[in-house]
Amino acid sequence: MRRWFDWLQSRSARGNISAADLILVLLITSVPSVFIAISTYMIGTGEIKKEALRSHQLKFEQFSETMNKRLDQIALVMSRWSANSLYGNHLDRLVFIDNIDRMHEVMESPLVVGGSNVLIDEAHLFLNRQKAVITPDGIYYPNPEQLESYVSLLDQKEGLFLAYGLPATVSSNRTATVSIIFKIPWHSDHPFGAFVLNLSNKELEQMIRSIPSDETGTAFLMRDTGEWIVPPESRDEALSLPLKEAVLRRKGGTDSFVYRWNGADYMVSFGEVTKAGWLYVTAAPLSELTKPVLRTSRLILLSSMAGILAALALALFASRRLYQPIGRLVQLFHAGRPGQEGNVKHEIEFIEQQWSRLTRESRSLQENLKRSLPSLREGFLLQLVQGHLYAWDEAGLKQRMEQLGWDAADKQFVILLIQLSGLTEHGRFKEQDRRLISFAAANITEELAAPHLPGSSVINFQDLSVGLLCMLPREWKREELRPRLYGLAQELISALGKVLGLEVTVLISRSTDQAGDIPERLEQARHAARYRDMQAARQMIDMEEFVPRPRPVISYPFALEKEFLHLMRLGLAEEAYAKFGEFMLEIKRAGSREMAVQQALFQLMGSVRRMLIELGFIHHPLFTEGRLLEELIAVREPVALERWFAQRIMEPYLEQFGRMQNFHARQLVEQAMEPLQHHYHEDWSLEECAERLSASPYTLSRSFKQVAGVSYVDYIMGLRIDKAKEPLIGTQLKISEIAERVGYQHSYFNKIFKSAAGLTPTQYREQFRKQA
Repeated sequence: MRRWFDWLQSRSARGNISAADLILVLLITSVPSVFIAISTYMIGTGEIKKEALRSHQLKFEQFSETMNKRLDQIALVMSRWSANSLYGNHLDRLVFIDNIDRMHEVMESPLVVGGSNVLIDEAHLFLNRQKAVITPDGIYYPNPEQLESYVSLLDQKEGLFLAYGLPATVSSNRTATVSIIFKIPWHSDHPFGAFVLNLSNKELEQMIRSIPSDETGTAFLMRDTGEWIVPPESRDEALSLPLKEAVLRRKGGTDSFVYRWNGADYMVSFGEVTKAGWLYVTAAPLSELTKPVLRTSRLILLSSMAGILAALALALFASRRLYQPIGRLVQLFHAGRPGQEGNVKHEIEFIEQQWSRLTRESRSLQENLKRSLPSLREGFLLQLVQGHLYAWDEAGLKQRMEQLGWDAADKQFVILLIQLSGLTEHGRFKEQDRRLISFAAANITEELAAPHLPGSSVINFQDLSVGLLCMLPREWKREELRPRLYGLAQELISALGKVLGLEVTVLISRSTDQAGDIPERLEQARHAARYRDMQAARQMIDMEEFVPRPRPVISYPFALEKEFLHLMRLGLAEEAYAKFGEFMLEIKRAGSREMAVQQALFQLMGSVRRMLIELGFIHHPLFTEGRLLEELIAVREPVALERWFAQRIMEPYLEQFGRMQNFHARQLVEQAMEPLQHHYHEDWSLEECAERLSASPYTLSRSFKQVAGVSYVDYIMGLRIDKAKEPLIGTQLKISEIAERVGYQHSYFNKIFKSAAGLTPTQYREQFRKQA
């Protein structure tokens, strides 16, 4: 032994595994296993008791929950039946023979109620006034004793309660152990009847018998007052009677305790069904629970005694061989972290520390990679399809795709471009909903593509368009590939159109086995989308069958353009907007392609620009902003094109024109009113007044309505009437003389004055004198 200890010390002095560790290993292998067996028995029995208690408690909770749920379900079903018009107050005075059809419905209802829950054995309806019990089999009239038990139910205050010992069926002398009573109406103090639901004794017994884990124990269900509901089996009656008294002394919630009877210890557990006030009890002998542990402990003791001898023989050999793998591990850790060779005092602790560090670093790297992988994949796809990776070679692209989780080897690539339009035509969405709609379309596309083309990736362009990059086996020929793509495209068109209510166009690119060709295939699809038919709500374009058409030649409505420009020059906003609407209708009628509508608006915008130059409107966005053409190219939908042109081209001009027109109109009216104040009695026509002011009659008339609120003729008439009132009140001049002074003939003056003042000139003068 001394020689063994000296060898350990020498190994420790060389900086290898410590002698204390090896001694500890030897002691552990040499400890008498009897202690292990004893501790196993003691710990095992304790744990079995705990697990038994925990198992019983879990079963009790499940049983209580199941019973409460079933009782709640019965209460819910009965509350719904009570609300049925079939069980209204008219049932109280129902004459059975006169209402046979209604009675058939009433007789069928207990059958439905009884079948709604496995806990219900049978259900019937008791009517107090008729002294009858209605069952699915017929109508029975109970005997006086039975009738008294039914009538007493209606005196209870609760609308829903439990009853015990009621007749199981009126036609027999059997009684039901437990019955659920639901008064009709349940909320009334004077009910006219009640539903009687007899619970199934067989079902209750099966539930109680399933709680014990073996056949040596006992189980029973009783009321909190001690009456049996499900009595114990006859073989367990001697144990159950004293056990019932012990439980009643301890009742309240769920509990467990050890009960000694006839020299044996029993593990007793009991619980409560809160909604019914029932107690359920189980008891199992402890000897049966600990028997496997005792047998195992004996086997451990015997096997351990034999193992001690072998452990002593192998301890020396194992200790010599133990350090070799440990030393290699320490050297590997030192190689990764140079400069720490002299810091190792305990190799096992050092390995544990390094292993924990590497585990934390590995877990952190995995979590970071997992979180960032979707973003990396999405960013790579966007860069790829937009052509930002043009400097990468084919091998580099596919290697990068493999690193990001795609299987790109021996694959051919196809791009599906899903283009949505009609955003504002249906009134369901607004312009600011583009990103939300694109996000929804991307999710729908991803969900539909997964079963058809596994491994495909969705690209959300955020502009009412979604891309689907499909990586398909290279050996698939066109005859096999295209039907799959057509089926997916049709499903996408149908689903997106139905869910989002928008127009859907799906473009299928040509296939390629080069990842570097993907941006070109996408650009070709985007270009082909400009040739879509705007009259079709749902369409599919296959780029392998698509033939680029020459630019569409449409019949440009030059006459409507001329009328539109004329209205714009005059500043007539309503008329100009209406004429522009006619222009767009004509364009859409002449050409159904998106490109044709854009070309027509390009030409109209050029004509408007020339008109603005001629008029000197140099502060229009056409001259102050340089991105209007790019904005117009980016707009695709006809309604959006029309709204864009009205907001960006027409509205700024018409607002500026209106401000200028208001200023000029006020100046013009003021210049006209000044001479009219002195020459109102003269016959100045609209044309003569406009000529004096160097203006057109139309402009002068419109300016009067805009500034004064009346026409030119109405203004002169009002001025003359006001001038005539002064001599009518302040002089004794004749009516005819006053009429000549203000430029009217006598008879016409009377008519005009009365229409304006509501009185004739004479009546007006007399009324004023009376007031004076």
